[in-house]
Amino acid sequence: MTGLVAQIVSVEGGLHASIVWISDGAQVEGAIVAQELIIGGRFKGTIQANRVTLISSAVVEGEIHQRSLAIEDKAHDKLRAGNPTPRRWS
Repeated sequence: MTGLVAQIVSVEGGLHASIVWISDGAQVEGAIVAQELIIGGRFKGTIQANRVTLISSAVVEGEIHQRSLAIEDKAHDKLRAGNPTPRRWS
C-alpha cells in the first residue's frame, strides 16, 4: 500500500506513506516506511520512519528504526529501537 496518508485498520504486508496512523483496535503485521507513524493498535514487524509515536493503547513487537521516538505511558512494547543501532526493549 502506498500513499500520502494511510489510516490502518487491518493489514498484512508492506506500507509506504508520508503519514501512517494505526488506530486503536487495528492489527498490522509487516514492514512500514513513513515520515511519521502513530501506533494505537497492534503492530508486529519492522518500521523505518522519521517520527514514531506509540500511544497508550499500542502493542508493538518488532524493530523500529527512527530519528524520534515518543512512548506514552502504558504503551506495551517488545521492540528493538534505535538510530542507527537497534537495542532490545522489553
